[in-house]
Amino acid sequence: MNAVGRAAMAMIEEVRRQFRDIPALRAALDVMIKYDSDMSKATAADRKIFDAADGVAEYDKCVAISTTASIKEMVLPGVLAIVVPVAVGFIGGAEMLGGLLAGVTTCGVLMAIFQSNAGGAWDNAKKMIEEQGRKGTEAHKAAVVGDTVGDPFKDTSGPSLNILLKLMSVVALVIAPSIAMDSSEMTAYNLSHSAQEQTAELVVPGEKTDKKVEVTITTEKGEDEMSVQVTGDSKTQPELHKHIEEEGTQK
Repeated sequence: MNAVGRAAMAMIEEVRRQFRDIPALRAALDVMIKYDSDMSKATAADRKIFDAADGVAEYDKCVAISTTASIKEMVLPGVLAIVVPVAVGFIGGAEMLGGLLAGVTTCGVLMAIFQSNAGGAWDNAKKMIEEQGRKGTEAHKAAVVGDTVGDPFKDTSGPSLNILLKLMSVVALVIAPSIAMDSSEMTAYNLSHSAQEQTAELVVPGEKTDKKVEVTITTEKGEDEMSVQVTGDSKTQPELHKHIEEEGTQK
């Protein structure tokens, strides 16, 4: 709404400048004021002055103001729509990002519907008064003021909220895999669901002397339990099993 207001004021200042600096436009404006905008009552001389102003206005400058404002004024809202979900997601995590999207969607939909309906009501009220032939009355002046707010409500601010909601949701969806789990959690997850195999040297007590045995330890962790398998050569396997049964698998 502020962007529309600033662009409108820039357009008004340009129109005022043209009426002030272009003599033909100023003369035509004086003729319209003289006859209260009813050119059917104008004399031939005044009509000639009015017709001479046709095509004199600098329309391209007004178009440039509107085009430039439409791009320039949308930079900040566009940046906010991209930066806010990213900042909230990486700082607060997935839960905070979900809360942001829920709040933005709920409030944005209600605000968009309100602005579209209110803007349409203000616009239709002015048209209805004009169709009733009450143009220039106090009611018509009030309706013009209302339509000044209603037009950007229904044509600019309301529809732009729909794009804002969609953009924030898409940005959140793009960064979702990055904030779902960090690198350490991903590594731990992958290790916990994959088999690990390593070679170690165990000391197995014997009847006379201890024996050093090279064994392979395979660890596999599932969702509910972890299994450990220790294997050695054919000569040491019976003694290894007996030692594990006596001492416990935690050793």
